[in-house]
Amino acid sequence: MNKQFKSGVFLFICSIILVSCSNLEQNDNKNLSEFDGYVVQKRIFHSGYQILVIPEIERDLIMSSTDGELKEIAAHKNGVYFSLEKDLYNQIQKGSRVKVFYDSEKGQEDSNPPQRDSENVKIVD
Repeated sequence: MNKQFKSGVFLFICSIILVSCSNLEQNDNKNLSEFDGYVVQKRIFHSGYQILVIPEIERDLIMSSTDGELKEIAAHKNGVYFSLEKDLYNQIQKGSRVKVFYDSEKGQEDSNPPQRDSENVKIVD
């Protein structure tokens, strides 16, 4: 019985480890959505860092428009505010083309333009 007990405990521990590893793997392999566009505004909002990204806009318009005008354009052209880490926020410039990866299952805040958390941001241009 002592040998059976040890075998049972060993199998139980192995099954817990396998289940834990599979749960970690599922969290790392989220299905992230991608949003491609231009950074038209940067802001610190509620102690967080955000960029406003619009999918299709000319760079000349970005540089010649006020923040209020760009926010209005974003509201009509599917722009989104994305929250990101301070280090990345500091690397990104107004007018940069970026690809933002986000978890679409997390939803977004009801605002216009909407607000989302980013998982990763890649500077394209």
